[in-house]
Amino acid sequence: MAAASKSPMFSHLSALMAQSPMVIWMRMPLLLAEMTRWSPGRRSVESERAVIEKMSAGLEAAGKLQIEFARLWAETAIGMMSGRAMPGTTAALRIDHYQETALEPYARRVRGNASRLKRRAVRQKSKS
Repeated sequence: MAAASKSPMFSHLSALMAQSPMVIWMRMPLLLAEMTRWSPGRRSVESERAVIEKMSAGLEAAGKLQIEFARLWAETAIGMMSGRAMPGTTAALRIDHYQETALEPYARRVRGNASRLKRRAVRQKSKS
């Protein structure tokens, strides 16, 4: 279990599992406040930010996975043309790497949201 705790995927998963509920909990009052003050010309900053962050994380993860799959294809094609075995190209050996690649953008944004919302809560607490 000690080796698993040092892997980047483990840190990404733990950040998502531990900080996501906190981010949701801290963001809900902001979203509810935006709903109660909604008017046609007024922007909903926090809800727009939430949607944009989710969309950009998904697009970034998809792009990174496409790059990894292109690298896998190139390594496999070069290995087949040269007649040598490519031990690192099997899906079983790379599944952790692909999972880490897909989770990293989401985990980074969750960490960023958690720290931003904490700073915001501290500022609001010091004002009152």
